[in-house]
Amino acid sequence: MYFDYSCTDTKGKNISGKIEAYGMREAIQKLRGSGLIITNVRQSKGKAPFLMRLSSLFNHVNSLDRVLITRHLALLLRSGVNVDRALDIISRQVEKNFLKKVMQDVLSSVRKGESLASAMGKHEAVFPRRYVAMVQWGEAGGALSDSLDQLATQLEHDRKLLAKVKGALTYPALIFSVMIVVGVLMSIIVLPQLTGIVESFDMELPLPTKIFIAVASFMTNYALYVLPAIVILGAIFALFLRSKIVRPYLHAFFLFVPIFGNIVKMVNLARMNRALSSLVHSGIPLTDALAIASDILGNEKYKEVIKNSIGEVKKGVQFSVSIRSQKKLFPSMEVDMIQVGEESGKLSDVLMYLAKFYEGEVNNATKNMAQLIEPIMLVVVGIVVGGIVFAVLMPIYQLSESIV
Repeated sequence: MYFDYSCTDTKGKNISGKIEAYGMREAIQKLRGSGLIITNVRQSKGKAPFLMRLSSLFNHVNSLDRVLITRHLALLLRSGVNVDRALDIISRQVEKNFLKKVMQDVLSSVRKGESLASAMGKHEAVFPRRYVAMVQWGEAGGALSDSLDQLATQLEHDRKLLAKVKGALTYPALIFSVMIVVGVLMSIIVLPQLTGIVESFDMELPLPTKIFIAVASFMTNYALYVLPAIVILGAIFALFLRSKIVRPYLHAFFLFVPIFGNIVKMVNLARMNRALSSLVHSGIPLTDALAIASDILGNEKYKEVIKNSIGEVKKGVQFSVSIRSQKKLFPSMEVDMIQVGEESGKLSDVLMYLAKFYEGEVNNATKNMAQLIEPIMLVVVGIVVGGIVFAVLMPIYQLSESIV
């Protein structure tokens, strides 16, 4: 039989392809014998049906769905229920039609003799690479229920961590959106009326007032074109920022933005430490764990550093030593604690401690974030409103002086 694989070589370059073997264990042994660091291996037995793969582009599976499926599956397996019956129970419990079809397809593949990891690997929209990797190692080690339980815990903490950050950003984003809407409405409705008053003055208008009149006239004449243009340009700009060329530079910039940059660092450190702890605890070699953990990090700079460290660890260098020079990304406490964990053989425990520490720090930072951003938003609103008032009152003041 054939197996699809994704690996990383000693230089950190990603390699994928097919390999022939009698079973999963032999495929893994062959790849490791070639000096490759395995990130994913699954049996090649076709892909998910085309319509299902197409529908996955338009169906969103949120993190809570994934947590519940994983937690329920772990509970059923621990209760002595076999895999195919557990999948059958879960497929009947799931309410979303798309997710129900995915679970039924996974069940069908398992009943045909495929491993659970191989069956789940066909549905990357639902089961990402790190998910499949932990299931795969759980099956290989005969501790599938434990791996699923750890995976569910990790996913749950990830979900809560990101929810806190999104919650902290919701208020500033809402205020900013209201500012834009109010600004556009003032430009279309209020400013044209004030323009008529200002233009009635028989005098040379000051520069701020001329700018004010120009903006008001432009919005009055081209409002129907401006709003769609803003939406289209915003979408194009968002796509530009997500491009592979721009993302690394943008993510590097995010790390040094006041207030926000510190939260980005702590979120990535918390997710990295928890993922590595779960993977190492499951028996996955550190080099493979690093390759898998790098995929879940949201910041490209952290991904790059972790992937570069894989080659060093492969040569026998400690992970803590390979990242020690990256002081802007990894605080000295992080590096020192990891080194202690490596030397004492308690790496998984130390990483879990660090994950909980950074999660607590993120929790504290997000609570204070709204209070820190609110004064900044008020200053911006004050500047905009004050500018309009200044542009309107300045010619009135000059006119009163000329009369006197």
